[in-house]
Amino acid sequence: MTLISPITAFLILPGLQILSLWSPPFPGRSIVFVSAIVACAVILHSEKVSDDPQITYGLGMAWPSYLATIDRLLFSVPEAAFWRVGEKPGEALEYGMFGWKKLKWGAAQIFNPRGIHWNYQVKGIARTEGKREYRSKKAFVKSHVIQFVQLCLGYDILHSFLVSQHRHVGSIGGDYTPLSDHPFIWSFATTAAAAYVMFCGIQLNHLLTSITFVGLGLSRPEDWPPLYGNIWDAFTVRRVWGCFWHKLIRRTLSSYAKFAVRTLRLTDETGAIVHLILTFTLSGIFHALPLRVMLGPDHHGLPLGTIFFFASQSIAILFEEAVVSWYVRATGGLAEVRVWHKVVGFLWTTMWLYWSLPFFLDDMFASGMMDASTIPFSVARAVAGACGFTLKS
Repeated sequence: MTLISPITAFLILPGLQILSLWSPPFPGRSIVFVSAIVACAVILHSEKVSDDPQITYGLGMAWPSYLATIDRLLFSVPEAAFWRVGEKPGEALEYGMFGWKKLKWGAAQIFNPRGIHWNYQVKGIARTEGKREYRSKKAFVKSHVIQFVQLCLGYDILHSFLVSQHRHVGSIGGDYTPLSDHPFIWSFATTAAAAYVMFCGIQLNHLLTSITFVGLGLSRPEDWPPLYGNIWDAFTVRRVWGCFWHKLIRRTLSSYAKFAVRTLRLTDETGAIVHLILTFTLSGIFHALPLRVMLGPDHHGLPLGTIFFFASQSIAILFEEAVVSWYVRATGGLAEVRVWHKVVGFLWTTMWLYWSLPFFLDDMFASGMMDASTIPFSVARAVAGACGFTLKS
């Protein structure tokens, strides 16, 4: 039995992280705060606190934030290492002890995982200059509200499809047929629908937060560049994760992997491979943590399908880069990416994700994560009911 509950630990963590960056860099600061953060994280992931999968998973997904803070405290002196674009490098070194400026500086990092307008901004963030929706606060809020409504409808329809068609009749709590047990067309459609549901869940949170902050005047439109890239750039597995998918955890996971590579003193080529594998494997381990909690005390160990899915992405990237390298040598060079290159790339990437994604999705289904909807009211179910159809819930 722990001194505090997982919910209490969840509530303490943000304040503890902000305090760690707000405080002066006294000797032993990293040991004190990292120990406290790790203790809260262990408690957070120790037990299931609600039968609502959205609540349980939401609590468990605090890990990107606390991992980023631990990274800052262990691998740098944050005051010297992080500053806002346009400000003097090491700006926080001149702030007063527990002052207002230092508090804003520390809190901003906790809630800005992509480092927008900071010196640690991740690569590949979409540019906002000249885009119509970023020209004014009104245009931004209007365009994002429209996107929000559209995504809600898409999410609602596909989530209702997943729950009503994929769950066993009369079952509750994640009782689904494994995706691999379905015929190809059916499993392909279900995998694509589930991937879109996950995409929408993350995007809806981003849109709602950006609308709120910009609408209330707490931030500017340019502080909220698009979370995702262009899907048409995702014609390799590396580009799926590097160009299209969100970059909320890239810097943090990459930092831990780089530390391991430096510690092992690996050569550049070997280090790049180890860095790639470690980054994806760490992602898999921490994505599996909240699912393990949701599966309950009878489930021992982390969901291996989730870890395998993320770790295998690095193997796919190494494979495709070996193929591209062979092709370049065989043809004497690659002057430009042609249309047929992209077509082949999209086919390869689609089939790879179709094969590998169900390892993660089956864990998501089994944990009950797909049972609950992100949105409070289902239009799809209301329309189906009005037409005389009853969808499983």
